Amino acid sequence: MNADLSAALTALVLSLIPIISLYLRAYVRAKFTPAQLATASAAAATAVQAAQVMGKAVEASGSTKLEWARQSLAELTKRLGLKLSEAELDALIHAALDEVITPEHVQNAALQGYQQGLQEGMTAQPLDVTEVPA
Repeated sequence: MNADLSAALTALVLSLIPIISLYLRAYVRAKFTPAQLATASAAAATAVQAAQVMGKAVEASGSTKLEWARQSLAELTKRLGLKLSEAELDALIHAALDEVITPEHVQNAALQGYQQGLQEGMTAQPLDVTEVPA
């Protein structure tokens, strides 16, 4: 008898999984329209650029600039009426960073690291980062 009940419950749960996943997919698709996603992406790009400019002015660390961008994006999206989780905020910021970071940024960072190493008495050859693999 218990085996029959267990088999029936298993069959019931397994039959509910596709129905639940259908509703979950619809919920996720409805959470953001393409226009809202584009707006949130533009807000993330603005927040990242503002953090970069402010960071250069006060020589802030990367983690400080990341926190500024996160706070700015959270405030912007709140004003726009979009409710984003911390993970969604981070994903938008990192996507915006991928757009901002260019080979010139990488080359400048490598040269700065080399110059700092020379000042600290290290001996090394500078990296050639003129060609970045795709």
